[in-house]
Amino acid sequence: MGCASLKKRRSWLYIPAIKTDWYQQLHQLHSDVYVFDLEDSIAPQQKKLARDCFAQHIASLPEQHTVFVRINNVATAEFSDDMQMLEQLEIPIRGIVVPKVSSADDIHLVENYQLSGPMEIVPIIETLAGEHNVESIINASKRIHYVQWGESADYSTDYGKFPQPFDAEQDALALDFACRVLKAGAHHHKHILDGLFLDYHDKAGLKHRCQWAQTMGFVGKVVIHPQQIEIVKQGFTPTQNDWDYANKIVSTYEAKIESGLVPFEGSFIHRPLYLNAKKFVLRYQHYFSDSVKST
Repeated sequence: MGCASLKKRRSWLYIPAIKTDWYQQLHQLHSDVYVFDLEDSIAPQQKKLARDCFAQHIASLPEQHTVFVRINNVATAEFSDDMQMLEQLEIPIRGIVVPKVSSADDIHLVENYQLSGPMEIVPIIETLAGEHNVESIINASKRIHYVQWGESADYSTDYGKFPQPFDAEQDALALDFACRVLKAGAHHHKHILDGLFLDYHDKAGLKHRCQWAQTMGFVGKVVIHPQQIEIVKQGFTPTQNDWDYANKIVSTYEAKIESGLVPFEGSFIHRPLYLNAKKFVLRYQHYFSDSVKST
């Protein structure tokens, strides 16, 4: 997947699986991905009800929607019930989001169940153990293409930090955590998703966060409210100018590839710059399918 075309999976909207009215509203929301949650947004006494709601309503969703479900952590009593419910689904979903993954063994436990077809697995790296084992986790299964970085209270708790907002732009510890996950993803050709932004009223703050995350190398972001969807989609969509410029670098270099250094707009294109532009073109070709100039 090193230079594979990146699917339009910028916004990942988390929805409590117990919210029955939301199943009928997806066509109005226009998120790239919908993640029905069985974990943190569900009270312990409502876990079974949430599973039942999801199993009952999933069949009513149009096929064009990209649907995942976040199960409970493998160390909980709810995990096996979640997986047994998923095994019995008559309508296949796109994938499973696995929270608080601490090692590759967690992924193997998920795969012990009968997963239908090409069902994907998205691990969330949000604990100290997950950070320590991130390399082996993201390579634990061929079903893993996306990995969510969890800028969460779970990590703060593990580390003994005071429970306050965990901001990778301001917090050196969080930034180091993010960089470790991003570098592992880049090395193993996985797409990394940024975690949630809690204040859905702060549109300017979310826009800034998306700019930061996109610059860092994240390809999408978790959203928790419909108001966040379009901001995130725009924040992780390259501009037409970016696309045209990358294509121009590629076409100019390939026309004179035997020259080594190729003159370009008052400077030069060398091979590393060409390869970077080529990777950008291939990664985002789905976003600009009508203007693909190079493959």
